[in-house]
Amino acid sequence: MKALDLYYEKQFEPQRSCLLSLREYVLSSDVDFTESLKWSIPCFSYQGKIALYFNLDKKSGEPYLLFNHGSELTHPALESKGRKLMKSLAINSTKDLPLKKLDSILEELKSVIKEKRS
Repeated sequence: MKALDLYYEKQFEPQRSCLLSLREYVLSSDVDFTESLKWSIPCFSYQGKIALYFNLDKKSGEPYLLFNHGSELTHPALESKGRKLMKSLAINSTKDLPLKKLDSILEELKSVIKEKRS
């Protein structure tokens, strides 16, 4: 079993199902997204540039997405929580994924990354 698969496998429910759904959603949203394991957590790159990470909140155990290039992202649902370069989006693992919100954030993130490449 790959290290990435082990990461998801060792999570408890409902976080495991939530993370797996998020994984499938991000990877299916654009063929240019790829997944790897960095710092022992799932990392997603877009066109070869690190775009976002999955992590679990230490206190609540709930998943959150940590977006690279956060200082350039303006979506109102994103929080900086004292970070200068990244912003996060908390996910409630017992509710439906906020797909419209995720679509909007991913589109903005892809635009920022494409702009930096040109």
